[in-house]
Amino acid sequence: MASFVPHTPIVYNLDILSHILQHLSWFSLLLWVDMPRPGPQARIVEIRRRVFVELQQFIPPMDFVLFFDLLESCEGLVVGSVPRRVLLGGGDHQEGLPFDLNIIIPRNAYEKLHQFFIDRQYEHWSDIPRDMYTRWVSTVEFYEKTRLSGETACITVSHSYANALSALLGSPSTVFMNAITKSSIITFFPDLMEHGEGLLRQGVEADRLKEEGRDGSTSLKLWQDNSHWTDSCGDICPMRWRKC
Repeated sequence: MASFVPHTPIVYNLDILSHILQHLSWFSLLLWVDMPRPGPQARIVEIRRRVFVELQQFIPPMDFVLFFDLLESCEGLVVGSVPRRVLLGGGDHQEGLPFDLNIIIPRNAYEKLHQFFIDRQYEHWSDIPRDMYTRWVSTVEFYEKTRLSGETACITVSHSYANALSALLGSPSTVFMNAITKSSIITFFPDLMEHGEGLLRQGVEADRLKEEGRDGSTSLKLWQDNSHWTDSCGDICPMRWRKC
């Protein structure tokens, strides 16, 4: 990006861009990868800011690096409302505060992550998953603690029978098929997310998700199928390779 004033330090331009990018939708933000300097750098800074803003409600900022190191070591994924809020940030579908932090890990791979939360004064108990998740998840660990504000911070860690990705793709709606890892932000249905829509998995009813508080977001509309689409879906067909 050219400087309007000769000899203006590039950090000054980066500071201005950082404020501008906070108001862009996720999908507009991605376009800045091809912009002149310092556009790509400002884009990375903004992506990290969005992730950290959501995580700091559950994890102290000083522990972010350790948390992601542990997440990577157990091949886990951050799923649920946190990655969804990151993807919707700056756009028209932004939600309120995330109710909880959801994590999926392979079974028998969570001891270090468990200790991480215990060391930060979270109370812990285990339970079986809801019926719609029993095919992919064996156990769910719950962690809770009261923040200084008086609100409760809730974390769930789901044990997948196989890898974490298989449980993610078994989610009842495409709304949930997003994840954050140490080095990536993943969304399997970006076009649906960009347009504020979600498709339900076969056999899942929207009313049931709402009853269990798992409808994802009041700002995203859930559909039983894509019969309401007016154009051919082409490359974004929801039944493509993801069905495998």
